[in-house]
Amino acid sequence: MDLTEFGARFRLATERAHEFAKQYVVESLPQRRVFRVRLNQSYDETASAVFERHPEDSTEARARQLLRCDEATAVAAMWRDRKVPQWADISVVGEERDATVLQVVVCGRFTNDEALLYHQREGYPPFHVVGPSLPPRWERGTRFSIHHREECWGPEDLPRLIEHRDAIWSLELYTDEFDREELRPLGQLPSLEILEHRKCSLNESAFKALGRYSRLRAARLWLEDGSPFSIGGDDVCPSLGSLTIYGIHRWRSTSSTFQQVAPGLVTIVIDGPIQDISGATALPARLDSAHFSLPAVSEESLLGYLRGVRELKSLSLRDTPVGDDFVEAIVAWWQLEYVDLVRTKISQAKIDELAQRYPALKMHPRPTGWNPKR
Repeated sequence: MDLTEFGARFRLATERAHEFAKQYVVESLPQRRVFRVRLNQSYDETASAVFERHPEDSTEARARQLLRCDEATAVAAMWRDRKVPQWADISVVGEERDATVLQVVVCGRFTNDEALLYHQREGYPPFHVVGPSLPPRWERGTRFSIHHREECWGPEDLPRLIEHRDAIWSLELYTDEFDREELRPLGQLPSLEILEHRKCSLNESAFKALGRYSRLRAARLWLEDGSPFSIGGDDVCPSLGSLTIYGIHRWRSTSSTFQQVAPGLVTIVIDGPIQDISGATALPARLDSAHFSLPAVSEESLLGYLRGVRELKSLSLRDTPVGDDFVEAIVAWWQLEYVDLVRTKISQAKIDELAQRYPALKMHPRPTGWNPKR
């Protein structure tokens, strides 16, 4: 595609997204536009060879380069010698004092074949106008703050977060610069319910930091390489119902339990190369959902960790090397509604046996002869 034509389509789509957002948000949305371009946002492992791919677009350095860019930079990032992404979604995600921030979520598949582009009917393929993202419990006809979902990449974002602290419902944190101070520089966020910390090095201060937010109900932590995790002392997160920990290498045990520090916890996800989980914080007696992706953990260690759970509805052991005997034991413990055993060591024969013995149990992988219409 010609660069001039691609740029014209992008400009038209951004104008539509800008005008569309004005119907919903309380902010005035300045006419000047800046762009946050997110490259490689599609699953392309099974993509056809007709497409060109650029895995180098997935680095954090590249993401930071395109956090706040002008139109020319955004267009140049997507136009690759007459090849363009198969699709790109555009939405308003924020506003600064003198500019509206539009996010461009870009497919990782590039082509010079116009016929392969998505969103032909909208008139400016490959672009698709979406958003802005609606807040929880939104009622039709009411306006809301564009700042209910926010991101923080460094100290330069703090003034905006502080100014709009009452509106922030969800926050994505892409820096660990505030972890030594237990997130205090972020200030009070009285409406915060979801925190995604993608470079977490809070270590034993995790729950002391999370406990600052009284309405926090979901925390997702991506631990920095080798960073240990601990729930710390007696700091309580009264509203926390869901905790996700990615990249865990070490877990420092304490005398506290999840029942004490997160009495409302019903969902937990633990993922990483940790080798021994037996010393991890004791799980609550009752959970709705648990997901363990632990390729280096032994069956004995994991079995011991799970013994304290008396009630569980859904369990995922995807990518955890457990076999037939282990699965036989844990399925007998609970009246599970669902179990995910993809990329474990379970045999197809055991899956088929469990399907016969527990006909109400939903499973992945599917039993032999599984029929979705039954």
